[in-house]
Amino acid sequence: MNVSIIDVIVIAIYLIGISAFGIWIGFRRHASTDQYFLANKSLGWFTVGAAVFTSNISTIHLVGLAAGGTKDGLVIGNFEWMACLTLILLALLFAPFYINSKVRTLPEFMERRYCPSARTFLAFIGIIGALLIHIGISLFAAAKIFESFLGVPMVVTIIVLSLFTVTYTALGGLKAVVMTENIQVCLLLGGAMLVTVLGLRALPSVGVPDLATFKAAVAPGQLHMLHPVVNAQGHLSEFSWLGVLLGYPILGIWYWCADQTHVQRVLAARTLRDGQNGALFAGFLKITPVFLMVLPGVIGYVLWQKGAFQLAKVAGTNDPDYNTMLPALINYL
Repeated sequence: MNVSIIDVIVIAIYLIGISAFGIWIGFRRHASTDQYFLANKSLGWFTVGAAVFTSNISTIHLVGLAAGGTKDGLVIGNFEWMACLTLILLALLFAPFYINSKVRTLPEFMERRYCPSARTFLAFIGIIGALLIHIGISLFAAAKIFESFLGVPMVVTIIVLSLFTVTYTALGGLKAVVMTENIQVCLLLGGAMLVTVLGLRALPSVGVPDLATFKAAVAPGQLHMLHPVVNAQGHLSEFSWLGVLLGYPILGIWYWCADQTHVQRVLAARTLRDGQNGALFAGFLKITPVFLMVLPGVIGYVLWQKGAFQLAKVAGTNDPDYNTMLPALINYL
């Protein structure tokens, strides 16, 4: 392990501080179900929007979008911008149904709309989805980052993060979760902005002083948001504009409009207008990852190709491991 005393102090202060804040803001000795699941319907639009955005953005996005920017370019950002449209659907179509029905969770909505079996089925799907999509992969990605930077074993990171998160979530309920997410959205966007700015400032040192030189240094099509249906080799493009347009809504509408993790924040809004404006604000925030999380991958590609740093290889191959771009870029900067 390569952990200094300063590293330990910073990590400990953050984990203890965020947990104490969550418990202080959300804990009630005899909390009702409305207080626990809906934060007593007290959330304004800003809090709702920041919480919806942060419940989506995590280490997965920081690592994955930088890797995607390195390998495929800005086209990966279409998945972020398409989310803006589905969040508009959440605000205009889904939120009024959910909030006006006065339900505490989406499974409860399904029970009222259909039957108890539908509630049980959706609850089961929600738990499995949370474990495999939201919680499991997020913890794994965070553990990989700590391992890359500090040499901390993955199991240690997963156990420590889980214990702190479970503590303030169980004791503080939804209000603890959304208020800590409001702090974390500032850290996420602030850190991503810092990496982007420092990356741009590092380009002149490798002979890329202006935009024209930068365009010449990137891979073909790496700065294009729209890819043709058929590529130059006559094959279907992996991320063609048509594929993104037709494919994204299938998962996007479920992910943003019918998934418990995100919709729960909207259900806790003070009024229907706060819930709708919060969803729209989250859509506005989803514009930023293209510039603050995908673009650093493109910048990292140029720095890597110019010999500023090296990427690790995929185990057992000679291929670069693009998932190590963000840690490598941060270490270099």
